[in-house]
This record gives sequence, C-alpha cells and structure tokens, in this order.
Amino acid sequence: MNEVSQNLLNIMQNGDDSVESKCRRIITLIRDFQSELNDKTELLIKFASYSENIEMSPQYITYQEPDLIIFKGTISELPATIIQNVNQVNFLLYGVPKALPQEPARRAKIGFDLEA
Repeated sequence: MNEVSQNLLNIMQNGDDSVESKCRRIITLIRDFQSELNDKTELLIKFASYSENIEMSPQYITYQEPDLIIFKGTISELPATIIQNVNQVNFLLYGVPKALPQEPARRAKIGFDLEA
C-alpha cells in the first residue's frame, strides 16, 4: 500500500462523514490515480451528471460546509468551476495523451494540504 492509499484508509477509518472528510477522500483518490500515470499521459475528470459529459483538467478542489464540493480547473483550455452537492458527486478519472507532446506532462496540484 502506497502512502496516498494509506492516508485514504486513515481518513476513512476515522468515521468522519463531513463534507471536508469526503473532499479529502476525493483528493486522495485523484492524487493516487495521477501518481500512476506515465510521462506521456495527463489527468482528466469526466463529469456525467449534466446534460452532456464534461471533461475537466482539474487544478483545485475545495469544499463549502455543509454539503458542497467545488472543482476548479479548465474545460477546453478555459477557466471553469463545477459545484456539486457532496451526495451527487460522480466522475470518471482517466488519462489522456499530453496536449503538448514536446512538453512535460502536466500534473495537477490537487486540493489543499492533507496534513492540515
């Protein structure tokens, strides 16, 4: 078990069902997924809870008590924010070929410090 997975397990075992705890779990899962991508692949999140699928390159995830999770990043290279109720958050993480093959793969610096 890697450090990110162990951190997720610790968060889940504390029994905290707050939106902060849920946001921390999402961030941990995204970081874990991203850590497994190769140098030619970048992270995208696909949200399917809209009239059409939305693909976001995530940059920041936060929350607002009592029940909102906020995703900030880019959609089609334009700034975007997606606000979702914590009970309705469903998305797919997947890797896509780098946008600029000659450049290093972009890595999202997701969220806040999990040690805080």
